[in-house]
Amino acid sequence: MDEKIKDGDSKPKEDPKVNKEKRSTVRTVRTNGVKLDFSANEEAQYSRYYLAVSRRYRLARYMCVLLLVAFLIVMLVFFRENITYANLMYLARDLDSDAKVNVGVYNDISYTERLAYDFGFYRQRLAVATNTGFTLYSKTGSADLETSDVMQSPRLETGEKYALVYDVGAKNYSVFTTVARVLYTEAPAEILDAAVSDSGSYALLTSSDEAKALVTVYNKDFAEVTKYYKDKFVIDIALDNEGTHVATAAVEVGASELCGEISVVEIGVKEAQNVTLPGMMPLQTEYTEDGRLVVLCDTGLVILDGAKEIARVSYDGRVPRAYCIEKNIVALAFADNVIGSENTVFVYDTSGKELYDIKINGGVDMLATDGEESIYTVSDMAAFEISLENGKQKRATVKDRPIGAVAVPGSLVVFSTEGTRSYFTD
Repeated sequence: MDEKIKDGDSKPKEDPKVNKEKRSTVRTVRTNGVKLDFSANEEAQYSRYYLAVSRRYRLARYMCVLLLVAFLIVMLVFFRENITYANLMYLARDLDSDAKVNVGVYNDISYTERLAYDFGFYRQRLAVATNTGFTLYSKTGSADLETSDVMQSPRLETGEKYALVYDVGAKNYSVFTTVARVLYTEAPAEILDAAVSDSGSYALLTSSDEAKALVTVYNKDFAEVTKYYKDKFVIDIALDNEGTHVATAAVEVGASELCGEISVVEIGVKEAQNVTLPGMMPLQTEYTEDGRLVVLCDTGLVILDGAKEIARVSYDGRVPRAYCIEKNIVALAFADNVIGSENTVFVYDTSGKELYDIKINGGVDMLATDGEESIYTVSDMAAFEISLENGKQKRATVKDRPIGAVAVPGSLVVFSTEGTRSYFTD
């Protein structure tokens, strides 16, 4: 007769010796000090490993925080006298030296109408100086930097390193990077003009009791380098990209006619090299990217290499309605009729060679160029894009009354009293 199975004994009992042998064959390894048992419950073992790793990272984080606190305490106790506003500004001076934003279409910007404006393009940002302050706008339309200042006649000069904002006829001026105002000070006399090099050095044209004008050059650390006194009426000043040469455009009125004079000085050398321009009045002078000096006069265009004249272009009795200089491109616009409804844009390189002679069926109040791809003409009615590759034109209707224009990579930004609009964004 078979033996009856008791309740609860549905499974036969395993032999303890067999289980002992199975456990003894389980493979164990060590990974970074964490014991892993590759048995049936491997998922739980992996979770233990990553939990241990996370604990180590948490400990490292706490150690970094403690070290930072200890460092700050040491700095505040032993070096408190060196933590000054001037030193913080010195730190911010180079904080964005390699920072750039993505290039693309610039969103339209709206701002409150002001009494006076000056516009520029600084480190891929739109720069606006008004009688109430200075603002930098990114391509998204947000204000990366904004200050409040009272200025009667704001002016803006930009280089690769700094943007300089000053008030014509006043002494105060400011130097900016894209993250902070790194200098706010006064010139020794009223500022008449300024120039900024890509290296960071800058020059100020001021009035003087000792001469008719004074040009003071400062290095990128804002320290005064040298002074040049001029006994003629200085119209404009310019610095080359490296900040090694400064040029002044002056005029002297004689008994019979006026005479222009261009002075080129190597920084640190007292004696200037002078070029006289009889019967010509300089209006603006600017260095090009290749180091040549372009002088726009009332009757013609003069291009200098050092103090040597290499080209002269006559206006043939006409007066330019607008002009612009960027990189190695010089553009001039002349009216073809009395009312200015038709114009011609002449484009030159830095050797004085004419690249294009473009007829524009519309008015031209201002010119802008990026120096590489396009030249833009702007009027109350329309804007034209002229390709520097083949001279072809595109037209766009201007929606607001323009008071300024800046050529940004790939498009044109037109400023009005209420904001900006972008054109030719395709």
